Amino acid sequence: MAPERVYEQAAVAAWREGEGGAEVLLISARGGDAPGGGRRWVLPQGGVEPGETPVQAAASEAWEEAGVEGEVEPRPFAGFEYEIGAGRCRVSAFRMRVAWEAPDWPERDERERRWLPWREAAAAVSGETLRGVLERFRPPGEGEAKPKGMEGEEAG
Repeated sequence: MAPERVYEQAAVAAWREGEGGAEVLLISARGGDAPGGGRRWVLPQGGVEPGETPVQAAASEAWEEAGVEGEVEPRPFAGFEYEIGAGRCRVSAFRMRVAWEAPDWPERDERERRWLPWREAAAAVSGETLRGVLERFRPPGEGEAKPKGMEGEEAG
């Protein structure tokens, strides 16, 4: 039997300072609504391409899926894994402070954007694993969450 293939992915928690404090950007997922109707909300996430670092992949996904740019922090704040038919995906989640939000971006016709206060974002996302990732998110100055294992389901 061939060894299980592992695919590296990067997710990005894009954030900004809003009137009431830090806000996190969620995007609508492609591929259907949440059970019971309504949008499924996720973080930008995608594969790390050959020759690309996870930090570069996080920045690329933020632009392609959400139309935002900024500086991605060099260390992930969380991680998780999930199974796919051909193996497993290992996802590193990075913070990125948004410096610019474009009115138009590559996946604009496929996704919606939604800014939420960072403490409320976890309750709005689809899936327990992604909820756990956002529960670990802290804007600078808010303290760090304790590390948690990498297990779960697809985020987006």
